[in-house]
Amino acid sequence: MNGLAAAELLADLLLVMAAALALLCALGLLVMEGFHDKLHYLAPIVLATAAVVLAVFLQEGLNPSSIKALLVFLVVMISNPVLTYAAARADHLRKGGKE
Repeated sequence: MNGLAAAELLADLLLVMAAALALLCALGLLVMEGFHDKLHYLAPIVLATAAVVLAVFLQEGLNPSSIKALLVFLVVMISNPVLTYAAARADHLRKGGKE
């Protein structure tokens, strides 16, 4: 197996891992009962995004599409915890909690 075939195989495995992780997160959202329990299943999607970015870098190398994928990853990595916190806080305030 040459280096190119190994890189493509690794990229394919990363994409399968990302899809499986996203599916597990979605199933967790469906199965869990409470709002706060569901919030825990939003965080691992950052790992799925990272796996997709690595797969793009392995297949495409350093070019504009891989840079765009990296920028999307950074946006997801930064916004995911902020949005999770905002949703938890909004739920807390909606239920009559103090600020």
